[in-house]
Amino acid sequence: MKLFGYTIEKRSEETSNLTPAEEPNGAGFSLGYYVKQLQVSTTLSAVFAAVELISNSLAQLPIHIRKKKTNELVEHPIEKIFYTSLLSKFILMKQLVVDMLLNGSGIAYIKRNASGQPEKLIYCAKGEWSRTYDSLNGIIQYQIPKCSTSTIGPEDVIDLYKNTTNGVEGKGLIFYALRALSIYNSAENAAQSYYESGCQVNGILKSSRRLSKKQEEAIKTAWNTAHNAYSTNSIAVMDIDLDYVPLSGNANDSQLLETRKFSIQEVARYFNISPILLGDLSHTSYNSIEQSQLEFVLHTLGPYIELIQDEFNRKLFGWGSEYYIDIDETHAMLADKTSTANYLSTMTKNGILSINEARHYIGMQPIEGGDTHIIPFTDLSQNTIEGNDKNTEAEK
Repeated sequence: MKLFGYTIEKRSEETSNLTPAEEPNGAGFSLGYYVKQLQVSTTLSAVFAAVELISNSLAQLPIHIRKKKTNELVEHPIEKIFYTSLLSKFILMKQLVVDMLLNGSGIAYIKRNASGQPEKLIYCAKGEWSRTYDSLNGIIQYQIPKCSTSTIGPEDVIDLYKNTTNGVEGKGLIFYALRALSIYNSAENAAQSYYESGCQVNGILKSSRRLSKKQEEAIKTAWNTAHNAYSTNSIAVMDIDLDYVPLSGNANDSQLLETRKFSIQEVARYFNISPILLGDLSHTSYNSIEQSQLEFVLHTLGPYIELIQDEFNRKLFGWGSEYYIDIDETHAMLADKTSTANYLSTMTKNGILSINEARHYIGMQPIEGGDTHIIPFTDLSQNTIEGNDKNTEAEK
């Protein structure tokens, strides 16, 4: 109906069936521009390095099954689903993280047996799935034709997403970095054009007197022949007085190198990574590299690890299970030998870890008698926690 000249339509429900890459961008960019930037972004070295660093780091972390009450490491049938799919565990986790970073969501279908237990994870690439979200009724449904001819509920889909605006649909980091990546891409194109032209700048040949059309064509031909991209060392010979007036700045005037370096820092900000880890070594030392690695594990990988654990636990185990999936992030910190040695030494000397537990932490075989926990008593006969039924003078 019409009211005050405006058409009013009644909407019974709000639904969205757009994949993250198809959603309109509120920053004012068109859909085509977003898709183009998504394709271009992976060719930019800093973006490629950031995506590779995060996805590889997460994919190589060990996945353990533990008991909730005791945190005891156990063997569980769920663990085999990471090794029975078409992809290896590393490739499966890497692809899910890459899709989450670039497209907004990483999708895998959970194939269950007759009793409803998960038996396989099927990776679903971009374009092989779609999502429908009824925000009024809070209903999410997936369409994955290669896995099922009917709609699939969220309980049967691993959906890793981040940077969501409505709580259920993620947006890739490229969505937020369009302007920065556009400048980055323009700087790379300018650098390519500059070097392909033999580091020549654009300009005009200015004459103090009027030239005929024939003279103009002859001068233009001679100049282009001498200064095209394949003969930058040639010399153009002119039979009249001409002045060269540049119309574009050189690399120093346009701060091309500074712009490319700043673009790396911008990409690092969006991916929450230290520029040092992306190859910007302009302000580095051994301490800064070590600190960057620690910050990367705590502030970059940490949220992703928690996100992945939550999604796998609620979809594969559920609320009432006595087990949970634990992604071991300590594996990413083993490169710092000094810190690892100090940590294990402190934990074993204070009876928190046994020698064999410390050896297991760094991938070494257990030794005989290494399962006892040590506490720092001066009486060596009372240094073991297990079986110590004697009272010290302090306890009396």
